[in-house]
Amino acid sequence: MFPTRDVAGRLIRDKKLTENLSGFATALSDDSWPEEVQVNENDKLNFIKEILQRWVTKNGMAATLSKLVELLLMAKLDGAAGIIQQGFGMYDKQLGPNPPFT
Repeated sequence: MFPTRDVAGRLIRDKKLTENLSGFATALSDDSWPEEVQVNENDKLNFIKEILQRWVTKNGMAATLSKLVELLLMAKLDGAAGIIQQGFGMYDKQLGPNPPFT
């Protein structure tokens, strides 16, 4: 099962991601989101959880931490990708294998 709550709790720490929620939402969906997503500061965590849950539901078993990191990097959200890699003990593919839960 994908750790949606834990991932969202880590992603909310990345200022670039929280300032670019439309980029995050677009990266995890096939839809283009408006340039500026208007989300109340207190609702940002719930927005991130909702986007993650939609992505997991749509992709099923293909929704892995490794794939999430890949999508974050493609969206130029490197800090968020790093937070996930560090928070879940992931390694660069050149340095070593990803843990089995990814």
